[in-house]
Amino acid sequence: MFPGRGKTNCISPRTIQRAFAEAMLAVGIEKRATLGWLRHSFAVHMLEDGIDRKLVRTLLGITTPSMISPYMKLAKGRSALRVNSPADRFLSKK
Repeated sequence: MFPGRGKTNCISPRTIQRAFAEAMLAVGIEKRATLGWLRHSFAVHMLEDGIDRKLVRTLLGITTPSMISPYMKLAKGRSALRVNSPADRFLSKK
């Protein structure tokens, strides 16, 4: 998914972290964020969109069913508030 140098090497986690930090700066986001936040956001949005919990667990590499609970709780709370992702609003204008 993330090819590095050569045919068999993957991009290093540190390279991904640097690219994420540079992208945040490039768009003017000064708030401290981590790649874990992207994972968390991905999970919550998938659950809010009605994607099956088992599929979300598989995509995230979660082996214990109870580990999805925090995402489920947040997804239910956000759904009740009808919170929309800023990225969704941006993409819908294109």
